[in-house]
Amino acid sequence: MASRLDRLEFADDMFLRLHRGAGSPAVNQFVWRLPGAYDPRSLHAFGEALSRGALHRRVARTPVPLARDRWAPAAVPAVVRVQREAVPVDGVIDWMEAQAALDVDPHRGTAWALSAAPADDGSIVSLTATHAAADGAALLEAIRRAAAGDAPAPPAPLPPIGALMADDVRDAAAQVRAIAQWARSRRGAAPEPARAALTPLTDEPPLPAEWRVPIAVAEIATADAEAVAAARGGTLNSWFVALTARISAASGRVAPGDHVPVALPVSTRRDRDDRRANTTDIARADIDPETLAARDLGRVRALCKQAYVELAAAPPPPVPLAALQMLPDAVVKRLPQPPTATLLASNVGLFPDVARSAFGPEATAITGLAHQIGANAEAIDAAGAGIYAWTTQSGPRLTVTLAACDPRRITDRTALHRLLQDELAAWDLTARLW
Repeated sequence: MASRLDRLEFADDMFLRLHRGAGSPAVNQFVWRLPGAYDPRSLHAFGEALSRGALHRRVARTPVPLARDRWAPAAVPAVVRVQREAVPVDGVIDWMEAQAALDVDPHRGTAWALSAAPADDGSIVSLTATHAAADGAALLEAIRRAAAGDAPAPPAPLPPIGALMADDVRDAAAQVRAIAQWARSRRGAAPEPARAALTPLTDEPPLPAEWRVPIAVAEIATADAEAVAAARGGTLNSWFVALTARISAASGRVAPGDHVPVALPVSTRRDRDDRRANTTDIARADIDPETLAARDLGRVRALCKQAYVELAAAPPPPVPLAALQMLPDAVVKRLPQPPTATLLASNVGLFPDVARSAFGPEATAITGLAHQIGANAEAIDAAGAGIYAWTTQSGPRLTVTLAACDPRRITDRTALHRLLQDELAAWDLTARLW
């Protein structure tokens, strides 16, 4: 009999361990740029709606060995942080980073943080949530529900201790059965073929002494980007993939002539009432240099579709996730990290209309991104990542947001801005940089 409680799934557990010292905590963030002052009543009503929904959760650790921890309703009240000082136009990114670094930890029930400030050109609102409690799709659904005043049900409340222990025992038994079934299925199984490795780069630049992940946001007219994409036989998504893959190649991340491996997040969320925190799979498209040089969006689109088909047909992981989830933090911390793609390109898509005006004036632009809080150059370099990219469409404007996790080649925000501006110019696009 399966557990009746909201158990942490594998990705939830891995992200949660980052809060316990197994790495740098990961958070997801959405930021609204408003043309005028935000409405304080709407801001606080939004926060109250979030506190009634599935995002307002905490972790309840289980005492039963091999059972998974549980999600439970948070016991702390909602907190909305309001800043009095205006954010200057050239200080928006710094403000975003400061809000992302606010202390969120689902061990204490603080899974999210909502904050707002006046700005020299209007106002700005940020919602940050720990990745353990919500991936991009879960956070976007929480935003949509809160803006509509229709918060989804929070995690199931914990039952009395006797029923709780019995449920933990059932969950532990189910985890053991899953591992046993996996072991039987692997007898005599052939090893899975490995992907071709990238050409090793030579003459690696040294790590900078002081560094933090540079972030850049470009705000573009949606109609202009759509016209450019259509002219090249593609869609906004294929244009976004090509744009960011070309930036990745221009940064020197891959050797000349190599394909650019692109990670494409795919949500497996079942419906809008799905309370799971993390439901994202990753497809991988390898974009060849000829396609990128020609800016052939028809070919990029075909490669992305192929990646989605391959993901759907992919075999289960070589090691059962239940087994990894049972390991103690000290062991998980020493495990080798999985290989990362040179580029992660996450298309958030069209932001819900109801959420654009959640704080009074309709937002002129909205961006979504993720952060690794406190990660230094050595940690980021060891992870082997490159550029993380997101695009969000909010009516007439869309944003392309880059986080350059490549301290050897993209040393600061100026270098990232240069790469982004040069690439936008190649597509004859103009943008407002945040």
